[in-house]
Amino acid sequence: MKVRGFARFKVTIGTGGIGFCYFTPCMSNDTASVVYSTSTYAGTNANETVTLATIGATSGSMTSLPFATASFAPGSSSTPAAVAGRIVAAALSWQYTGTVADMGGVVYALVHPDHSNTNNIGANNIGAFAETQVSRVDAKRHWIGLSSVDEMETNYVLPVDNAVPTPSLELVYPYSNGDRFNSTDTLAGAPACIWIQGKAGNTFQVEVVTHVEYIGSSAQYALTPTHSDAVGFEVVQNASARLPSLAQAKPEASRPSLMREALREVGNELRPAAAIAGRGLLQIAGNAIAGAAYGVARYGMAGMLTGGALGAASGALRLTNG
Repeated sequence: MKVRGFARFKVTIGTGGIGFCYFTPCMSNDTASVVYSTSTYAGTNANETVTLATIGATSGSMTSLPFATASFAPGSSSTPAAVAGRIVAAALSWQYTGTVADMGGVVYALVHPDHSNTNNIGANNIGAFAETQVSRVDAKRHWIGLSSVDEMETNYVLPVDNAVPTPSLELVYPYSNGDRFNSTDTLAGAPACIWIQGKAGNTFQVEVVTHVEYIGSSAQYALTPTHSDAVGFEVVQNASARLPSLAQAKPEASRPSLMREALREVGNELRPAAAIAGRGLLQIAGNAIAGAAYGVARYGMAGMLTGGALGAASGALRLTNG
């Protein structure tokens, strides 16, 4: 069962000139996925716990996901969990929503390279990471993406079958390292954050997206077509392989625009062969290209593979259904 969780929040710079949003990709709908500043936040550093927001901050959940945290826990030592999941990719984007006259400031955005805790990182520390994006506040939408950093994060998170139960939060936060959990089963920090310096009261719209795959008895009611369609995946993979040469030829171009150009090239090459093979291949490939292009345009590079695969699956289904 494959699901895209989506949520929007309003981040406000507090009285101390600091605003922030911490993002912890989560697979349940009743546990916090973000914590962010409000207008009353008086701190000068963003020091937060995602599940226990401090004064002047508030938490938000990915309510569009289908399962609560309790669904991930086993009924007993011999009863499997009703559902297990894994996160395929996630992204956080932000856009200034205040007036032009008040526009100003700097945004630091970081996905920690090994998904360690970004909690309480100030401007000096966050700037020390090569992965940190630093940008002036403008009217454009900006984004950062997350994907797995090791094999453990790509596996389905299953409860350990022993006398000591796996903490429930470990079952729904696969992108949060194990040392981030304590004996009271509360989560400290998040692997990604944006940290804003600017005028108190300025506001930003933040969007978070999480692509999740579920297995288990509770996930059987809404099985979805496979996203690993061979033709569609090959289309997207072929296009992504062209990015280095395109980037060298057009160093000023953005990665999304380069990806769209690569997809157009692949599409033009596929059309003659698809016409010979029949409308089925053309439809699947065309949907894969359109899906990947939409994924890049809407969610940046984090949405490319999922968008292309979904498009390919859509093409296959349309062919099957006539």
